[in-house]
Amino acid sequence: MKPNLLVLALVIAALACLGSVRSADQPNILFLLSDDQSWNGLSCQMHPDIPGSAHRYIETPNIARLASEGRRFSAAYSPAPVCSPTRISLQTGKSPAQLNWTKAAPTMTAEDGFRLISPTINKRIPEEEVTIGEILQRAGYATALYGKWHLAGGGPESHGYHESDGETGNQDAAPFVEPNPVDIFGMGKRAAAFMEKSHDAGKPFFITCYYHALHYPQNATKALVEKYGQLNPKGNEKEIGRAAITEDLDGGIGLLLERLDKLGLRDNTYVVYMSDNGGGVRGLLQGGKGDVWEAGIRVPFIVRGPGIAPDSWCHERVV
Repeated sequence: MKPNLLVLALVIAALACLGSVRSADQPNILFLLSDDQSWNGLSCQMHPDIPGSAHRYIETPNIARLASEGRRFSAAYSPAPVCSPTRISLQTGKSPAQLNWTKAAPTMTAEDGFRLISPTINKRIPEEEVTIGEILQRAGYATALYGKWHLAGGGPESHGYHESDGETGNQDAAPFVEPNPVDIFGMGKRAAAFMEKSHDAGKPFFITCYYHALHYPQNATKALVEKYGQLNPKGNEKEIGRAAITEDLDGGIGLLLERLDKLGLRDNTYVVYMSDNGGGVRGLLQGGKGDVWEAGIRVPFIVRGPGIAPDSWCHERVV
């Protein structure tokens, strides 16, 4: 069992082309990608038999609700231990190595005492590649992508998305501070508006939110920084900030889940949640961001939607 967003898109597109799925019956897809989130960085466990697979004090009630209503994948892995390679892989369904993009930056250095022949790094989606957005557009979907695009060669609208943040999706999120830390809530408002517009037009939607969080933990809302400072009085500024901005992110996701409920779309919408790579904080797993050890590539992965039993688990390794 190797669930893949591109595979899901291909199935939906094939059914649509055969005429066996009416537009009103086509499931919506809401794909939510966090940034640098540890496998055990949520309040819900990522393995039923490992208490340490949930964070000991971070609160993420909306994501926990999503998990209880859907399926958790206890052994899910990102395509790469860093940002851009994962993003290009998710868009095309191919591995970063196939696309010649295995590192976030176009430079690579060798460890002391070792020789290295640097691989070729392409910083864009090749024109001949077909993206999940393009496949779903052909199947009649309204498509949108907001947030951290992190790829060159034109913005998302050049690769199958009707609406996006354009090239600004490659800009730094540092300027976004309270009440909209790293654009969490601004992104949510844009996604919710597109959701409602598509629903009113009678079109199924594919909406992707590439969140900047957990980057820039210093931008977390002050109330949550104070909260986690009290919960972890011995924690350093970065630890407290990461906890706070994780709950900020959870709040932004809660807004989208609420909008689905309000529009009556919950039962016909797949919601997919994962991280682009593991977190930078070492803990239960070995390694960290940038490593191909478990902590660098094992990520939270949750899916809720039609035909998925609530509070269910998959323990097979998936990428």
